[in-house]
Amino acid sequence: MDDDFLEAAARHPSRAGRTGDERDRGRTAAIAVDLPRLKKQEGFSSVVEYLTAIQSLRGDSSSMMFVRGDDLDALAERNGHPVPEFIDRLDQLGVVVSSN
Repeated sequence: MDDDFLEAAARHPSRAGRTGDERDRGRTAAIAVDLPRLKKQEGFSSVVEYLTAIQSLRGDSSSMMFVRGDDLDALAERNGHPVPEFIDRLDQLGVVVSSN
């Protein structure tokens, strides 16, 4: 696993990829992801690595993972997309179980 992912997950990046005022902190959506289904998708290995690192830090081994806003920000930025587009893409792939 890439050390950058482990370090980023351990830090829980707070504003990665965000624009705008600090007051909008925490307003990014959170989603539940079907991790086994995501692992089957091409082009998402870096996302899977990051989420696996977070899952390990949380001590979680379930197949559904709750991805918080700050982590969505970091993942979207790493993939070169704004958060809404990144979530839409995951949803189109059928890996988003729920969102808020």
